[in-house]
Amino acid sequence: MLENATLARPYAKAIFAIAGDDLSGYSEQINLLAAIVADPQLTALIGHPRIPHAQLADVINDVAGSAFAKPLQDFVKILADNGRLPLLADIAEQFGELRAAAEKVLQVEVLTAMPLSETQQAALQKNLAQRFGSAIELGARVDESLLAGVIVRAGDQVIDASARGRLQRLGQAMQHG
Repeated sequence: MLENATLARPYAKAIFAIAGDDLSGYSEQINLLAAIVADPQLTALIGHPRIPHAQLADVINDVAGSAFAKPLQDFVKILADNGRLPLLADIAEQFGELRAAAEKVLQVEVLTAMPLSETQQAALQKNLAQRFGSAIELGARVDESLLAGVIVRAGDQVIDASARGRLQRLGQAMQHG
């Protein structure tokens, strides 16, 4: 069986194409849709063999009310008809990645030993924007296993400026002469 991300990709691309210039609005709608489908009561209905797909799509669209644009309501029906509603978390995630790429926003995760102040976060965000040449969406969190310093993950790049990382590199350098 194909991985969920692989199955979700064409749906994410399709709704991304439909979104056009309203990426922000569709992003909110898709995240709301993913939250609705993740509700435990609705999750039980999604897997139930006696509930018709069309009825399930109607329930989801009714719960959303006027929050969904007509194309997204139709999208819900297509997902229901194809048995792909359980993929909505993956679809929402991939839509977010497509949006970030289109808006040239790089999502960066920063791990620090202690919480960063707003001033430190702003300075780090500015430096990273210069380094990577794009807008930065910064997600900072504390990792108490770090002694000091910072680890930055941006896409497939990792910048390890932590004390632990420096000590590991020093140990490796000493072993290899």
